[in-house]
Amino acid sequence: VGRIANIFFESLALQYRYCAEKLMEISKRKIRKLYIVGGGSKNTLVNQYVANAAKLPVLTGVTEASATGNLLCQMYGNKEVGSKSEIKEILKNTYPVKCYVPQNTEEWEEKFQEYKKKFLE
Repeated sequence: VGRIANIFFESLALQYRYCAEKLMEISKRKIRKLYIVGGGSKNTLVNQYVANAAKLPVLTGVTEASATGNLLCQMYGNKEVGSKSEIKEILKNTYPVKCYVPQNTEEWEEKFQEYKKKFLE
């Protein structure tokens, strides 16, 4: 089971890289870091794999992103929260941010090139 799960996790990380590269190509802008929010942000192995594969720092934090975003938008609309900077402060104090730094990037580059050949070309 662990081996199969690892295959899924690696594939997911490699697809993140592929999508990030396509977004940069289309937008002609550079992505400097990736944010993973929601339930997936709880999976430390996947978050590290994404950082490795994408060669970008991955930041996680808001584990209940949809519900929290909805609540904060309603609070903002009702003037219970005064500004976007106040919303950011609430998020920062409620959900600590964790940063995953890329590791083993040469190994992950080889995996990505193999992944592209098999599944994307």
